[in-house]
Amino acid sequence: MVNKNLLISIFILIAGITVYYFFFYSNDEKAIQKRFDFLAENFSKESDESQLVMIKRLATIERIFTKNVHFEIENRAMAGEYSSREITRRAGGVRSQFTHLTLKFYDVNIDLSHGQTAIVMATARITGVKKNGEQVAETRELEFGLQKTDGDWFIAAVKAVEVLEK
Repeated sequence: MVNKNLLISIFILIAGITVYYFFFYSNDEKAIQKRFDFLAENFSKESDESQLVMIKRLATIERIFTKNVHFEIENRAMAGEYSSREITRRAGGVRSQFTHLTLKFYDVNIDLSHGQTAIVMATARITGVKKNGEQVAETRELEFGLQKTDGDWFIAAVKAVEVLEK
């Protein structure tokens, strides 16, 4: 009888810990992952995308960045500080060069040990077809700095990480 009650107690304890982890503990990780899914979805472009959809997507992209974002991308003219509005304008410029464009994030690793900031390492892959028919496929390792403001996570910094080749 005592063993049965002990087994039931252990089961309830494990179930409680599991529920806590999935519904409360990892909320920040889930929120950050959703930010990256949201960015990928709204940066991507379908072949039949209308102007109205394009404007809506670009407007939503602006809302996931802090007011000013620091970029460090080697061998690019894009290093420096940019406003979220400038990022949106540049994203629109990139998207306008393509008939079809897809952004995906892989291997997203979230470090929440910095309090109200987070460091996210991710592999970003852009594929698409330019208006001139050229196929594009580029993969980069990126490090993102995020800040938590009023309960939401915003991208504050983007840095390209150089990957050593064998």
